[in-house]
Amino acid sequence: MYIRSIMSIQSITRTTPLLLIPLLIVGCSGGSGGAENGAAAELRTAREKWEKSGSENYTFHFRWQCFCIQEYVSLVALNVEGGKVVSGSYVEGGRGLESERLADYMPINQLFDLIQEAIDRDAHSIRAEYDPELGFPVDVYIDYDEMMADEEKGFTIEKFVP
Repeated sequence: MYIRSIMSIQSITRTTPLLLIPLLIVGCSGGSGGAENGAAAELRTAREKWEKSGSENYTFHFRWQCFCIQEYVSLVALNVEGGKVVSGSYVEGGRGLESERLADYMPINQLFDLIQEAIDRDAHSIRAEYDPELGFPVDVYIDYDEMMADEEKGFTIEKFVP
């Protein structure tokens, strides 16, 4: 009986590592890399749609989403010409954006770059929704570090007019 017990223990110790291999493979393939590959693929598809649209002159309403001062997260109307933000105003009240505030906003191409940067930096969480026709991002949320409070950043786009 003692010999059988030793043999059973030996067979278990020999086969246990083999039994764990499928678990390791599943564990390795289902991590954040899969989500990031999905985010990268969605971004690539959306950017291709955007580039095919050829839009370089357009207007849209934009809002940063972050733990920031009210002036920074207020809804603004932006005018883009030649692929550059040339002017903007606060939607509420219509006051024009000062030049130092105008620098806080980006054209669509640079917003794609912002999402790509989050993917490249292996952000903890990236959620992005894109316009189904033109591909521009309409709702984006990025959390770079799960353990850090208030570093999340996002934005919304609405009322896009080519």
